[in-house]
Amino acid sequence: MSAISLKLPGVILAGAVGATAYGIGQEAKQHTELVSDVVLAILLGVLLLNAPTGRFLHLQSRENEATLWSPGLRFTDKKLLRLAIILMGLKVQADLFAPRQALMVLGILALALPTAFLLVKAASRRLNLSQGMGDLLGIGTMVCGASAINALSPVIRADRKDQGIAISAVFLFSIFALLAFSPIANGLGLSAEYSGLWAGLAVNDLSSSVAVGSQFGDTAEVLAAASKSIRILLLGPLLIGFSWVRGGKDQQGGLLQHMPLFILGYLAFFGLRLAGDAHFGANENWAQLLAVNSKAVKFLILAVCAGIGMQIRIQTLVSVGWRAALAGGAGSLGLAGLSLGMLYAFENHNAATALGVGAGVLLLTYGLTRSRG
Repeated sequence: MSAISLKLPGVILAGAVGATAYGIGQEAKQHTELVSDVVLAILLGVLLLNAPTGRFLHLQSRENEATLWSPGLRFTDKKLLRLAIILMGLKVQADLFAPRQALMVLGILALALPTAFLLVKAASRRLNLSQGMGDLLGIGTMVCGASAINALSPVIRADRKDQGIAISAVFLFSIFALLAFSPIANGLGLSAEYSGLWAGLAVNDLSSSVAVGSQFGDTAEVLAAASKSIRILLLGPLLIGFSWVRGGKDQQGGLLQHMPLFILGYLAFFGLRLAGDAHFGANENWAQLLAVNSKAVKFLILAVCAGIGMQIRIQTLVSVGWRAALAGGAGSLGLAGLSLGMLYAFENHNAATALGVGAGVLLLTYGLTRSRG
């Protein structure tokens, strides 16, 4: 059986669930704006896996044993998600990400990411977790969840069991973000643009980050992907840093080895959008191409979200090590809270207030890590 035919069942299933969520969402939006097709896709996936249908369709497997659907669902979660991010570059307008916003994002990352890492390390020490577990939880929170954890594991020679527990613990916060970010942002009156930035700055894994941003609209989705991409670019430097600090020998190839190619594709399509707007901005064919691209991105994101749902096994979440969950939660909530506070200050006050808040929290967190207890 060819590689393509192996992947088809899972891809078709994810696409079908995503399309169903879209149809239900379109019907529901005639009555209320509170229904999100992105959340529906995830919930349908969770239901399909954990209800009796999961056993009937053999979606569930023992341990890490592959099923008929596994290759396609992995392909959806990895390759189709990256394709969606690349195509999303074509949705970025020149005036969407103003220089002030870019500087704001960098300022928040410079203060919020170290704060999150310090919180994880402080909580790990007090909960008697190993240094390796603290490192895995820290980088998963700072950068991109499972991908960052898997990349760091060989560098610090992490135990396989610790690697799995760390991935599950960090993913718990993604579920929280999918449910809580929208009502929190709406309750605070945060604009769609700033809400999208918050999703990119604070949610750990890429698919969930884009899914959260999608709840606030197309523009927010694009901003979530853009700000998340900046975080992902930090993975290479962080891995090299961990290698130096921990004395690992496995990190070879420098920055280019860990440069995500799909981010380069995203930047290339962003450049294509700029050139296209400049030369064909008033052309109807160009507008139609952009419209088709937007629909393709929407469908891909819904398929990815369905795939996310079909990975959320309730039994596994319950069995996650509570100490790892608490340590990872401390970092994730710290990152979410500080980035939200700084974004709110940027939007409603000024840059000096926002940076002052971030610097103050970072200093307090550093003091916490230096204290004994």
